[in-house]
Amino acid sequence: MKILIINYHYPPSETAHSYRWAQLADYYKNQGHQVDIIAGGKKGESDYVDNVTRINCPYTIKSNSNGSIAKKTAKLSIIHNVKVQCLKVLKKVYRSIFWPDGLWHWLPFVLFAVLLKKNKKYDLVIGYSPTFSAVLSAHFYKFFNNSTRLILDFGDPFSVSKAMPVNNYLLYKKINHLTELNAFRVASKVTFTNEKTYKLYHEKYPKIEAFSVSPHLVDVDLFYKKHIVKNVECLRFGYVGAFHKGIREPGFTINVLEELKFSLSGFTAIFYGPLNGVQFKECESLCHKGIVQRKEAVQLLQSFDILIHVENEDCPMSPSKINEYIALGKPVINFLSKTNVSSFDSYPLVFDVSAKTDIQKLKVFIVNNARKQLARTEVESLLEGCALSHVANSYLEN
Repeated sequence: MKILIINYHYPPSETAHSYRWAQLADYYKNQGHQVDIIAGGKKGESDYVDNVTRINCPYTIKSNSNGSIAKKTAKLSIIHNVKVQCLKVLKKVYRSIFWPDGLWHWLPFVLFAVLLKKNKKYDLVIGYSPTFSAVLSAHFYKFFNNSTRLILDFGDPFSVSKAMPVNNYLLYKKINHLTELNAFRVASKVTFTNEKTYKLYHEKYPKIEAFSVSPHLVDVDLFYKKHIVKNVECLRFGYVGAFHKGIREPGFTINVLEELKFSLSGFTAIFYGPLNGVQFKECESLCHKGIVQRKEAVQLLQSFDILIHVENEDCPMSPSKINEYIALGKPVINFLSKTNVSSFDSYPLVFDVSAKTDIQKLKVFIVNNARKQLARTEVESLLEGCALSHVANSYLEN
């Protein structure tokens, strides 16, 4: 079978979106399929495999975070401060007019790349969003090859995410709906990573029968490693992942851990990943160490005695690291959002922390479970349906 995957994020990019499709592409190639990829990339970034068409975008519009702007403003002259404030206004204007999302500048180039491949008769074309440009481009290929199976996969939703709108919904509501609906009508399958996103889209497009759930995949072989606690008197708590303002912030987690210090001495909590403008309050036993490469991130997760997870506020996206945490089989302290919904309902080694949680109960959980780890067979049972082969084969099914 000849397969074309269109996805902006692809290695050496470090995002979870990137690794999902690198794993799937490798799986398909090992099964004897011919796989081509159209991906984005930074200027000068070399392809790491031969079958990738890398579309290097023109200058990507970037702007300072509110935090960095605030720090600079205190030091700059009045004239420079005016410039900074103007940039902040322009940033808001820019965000209110781009379409379909922040990677709009990739769209004309990926459409041209698809046009060049229109005579290469693929049996299956997959467009993967968190950038809707990939969906539009996959749909564009379908215009030239109507017999090709089209799959649209949404790692992140496009038109239904009120918490993290990808464009100005007030301005683009109709065009969002029209472009999605036209693509859905000709797609063989439209997949979402969780039930919540599936339900939102099913409510919006009740006549579309192609919707299904394709969960975050996880390679248990990569994550599961027998863990031995070296020092119970100095446990290492750890978190690897991004924070986002209004979506996933560390404030509540830090406050609870600071309170925990008074009843449980000796632990350290280390956080890795981008802050994205969110403030992080460090202290003696709590620190943030920034972004790490994928390989190092896995090694860090394997080294922690207890894992920290911070739930999203009410938004349809679900982090892929939930399945990765389960694959490790270790105790998890899960800090709930205001929704009080846990992503670890079926996981036996979890303690959900809410605003009403008794710190002493959290301490008891830590003391009783620090040395525990699920057997690999238990982990594989919990992740049934999320294995690479299962997810990969689901895309090939009619």
